[in-house]
Amino acid sequence: MVLAVVAFAVLFSLGVPFIVLFGCVLAIGTFVPRIYEEYWPSTRGRGFRIGWTVLMAVVTTAIILVVYEATLPFLSRRYAAIVAVVITPLAQYALAALVAGRRWPV
Repeated sequence: MVLAVVAFAVLFSLGVPFIVLFGCVLAIGTFVPRIYEEYWPSTRGRGFRIGWTVLMAVVTTAIILVVYEATLPFLSRRYAAIVAVVITPLAQYALAALVAGRRWPV
């Protein structure tokens, strides 16, 4: 949850709307652990689990910010925020499925 608070602070300092902030915290706090449990075995080492979690939190923050900024020229701030919040978990799962399809040494 610490990573979600850090992401919230970074996005807040950039002036991102609250719905995007809330969506990012939700995506990091809820979907990142769920995705890890679904796609990677618990036999991984502690370093891998910590690294994966930090990396996925950074990637999640980047996804939500990029989607928001990319849709902003075409939509109002409200709708761009909604699109970013909806697309981010889908992108998280797609990225995890893509990476999990590769064979990683245990």
